[in-house]
Amino acid sequence: MSEQVSIEEKEILEALLKEVRESAQKEAEKILKEAEEKAKEILKEAEARAEEELRKKIERIKKRVRSEVSSKIALEKMRIRREYLMEKERIIEDLLSEVSEKIRGLIEKDTEKYKLCLLNLIIEAALNMQNEKLFVVTTKRDTKLVEEILPEAEKLLLEKYSRKVKLRLAEEKIEALGGVILRDENSREMYNNTIEARINRVKTEVLPKILSEIVR
Repeated sequence: MSEQVSIEEKEILEALLKEVRESAQKEAEKILKEAEEKAKEILKEAEARAEEELRKKIERIKKRVRSEVSSKIALEKMRIRREYLMEKERIIEDLLSEVSEKIRGLIEKDTEKYKLCLLNLIIEAALNMQNEKLFVVTTKRDTKLVEEILPEAEKLLLEKYSRKVKLRLAEEKIEALGGVILRDENSREMYNNTIEARINRVKTEVLPKILSEIVR
């Protein structure tokens, strides 16, 4: 009887041990599975963070490169524009120098043409002024020529433009390549129509527009 009980206890003990082992095995497998899933989750999060950090780093590099490239492009544009403006200025100066020489040649060699030029300059200046009594200031060299054409200028202003203007030769003289300055009696109203003034107007108003159209 005692032997039989011992056998039964042994069987119960073995059964309990087996159950414990199986339970422990299942628990171990569960823990391992959870650990594996957690490890995968951690790895996935780490990979996502790494990818995000890499993306941000690449974006920073791209931004820096774009900024550097933009700066270089801007500097190059400035350099090209500076060269263009310098070349344009040189072309304008060359053209105006050539014009000045041609005018100088006209003044020295063709008095009649220059006389007509002076007449037109006087009329143009008078038409751009309000006063009806004007004084014509000219160079010492052109004094005689201007004095000769004043009556004709008054006549043309009246007949062609219906402007009754009294023109008088001013006592003062100017230093200029040619042309005239018209003023009223008190010098409050003036119109500079010297050759230099006209060349300067061409330089600042006309030629830049022409050159802009050419290089467009």
